[in-house]
Amino acid sequence: MEVIPAFLLGVLVSPWFFGGAMLLLLISEYHESGWTYLLFVIAAASLMLLTGVRPQWWWLPTYPIVGLLWSFWRYRRFVAYRLEHRTKTVFGNERSVDDVVEECAINKNLDRAAYWILFWPTNMVVHATRDLWDLLIEFIKTKLAHLYQEIQDAEVEKYKAREEQ
Repeated sequence: MEVIPAFLLGVLVSPWFFGGAMLLLLISEYHESGWTYLLFVIAAASLMLLTGVRPQWWWLPTYPIVGLLWSFWRYRRFVAYRLEHRTKTVFGNERSVDDVVEECAINKNLDRAAYWILFWPTNMVVHATRDLWDLLIEFIKTKLAHLYQEIQDAEVEKYKAREEQ
């Protein structure tokens, strides 16, 4: 009986549980950048204190470089997604490619790019997982469509061969 409460208490005070809970809070606050920044700082500082990890000197230049590279990937995926789904508007109206290009212009999305650069660790967890999943699903759908097309082509060839006889 005492094992279960001790286990639950151990999980609740675990730095990984705390860090995970803070990460979930952080991810859920995407549109509230002030709260996101505060939660990010609290989560990072708490994890460092609880796990004993201390910042290293090379983290300072590495963090913005990785963030910048991540923002390039996210911007590419953002533009591709907007172009692919340009016909899906609230009222079912089709938007032109020029409208989407204007909407995706970097000067209209500087806040988004800054978010990707500043919060790349949490953003990467969310979007890299989603991007990889989307790419995997697209790969599977393409392969299945190819297999079905081969089946259809084979059956059509058999039918045509029977008709010619």
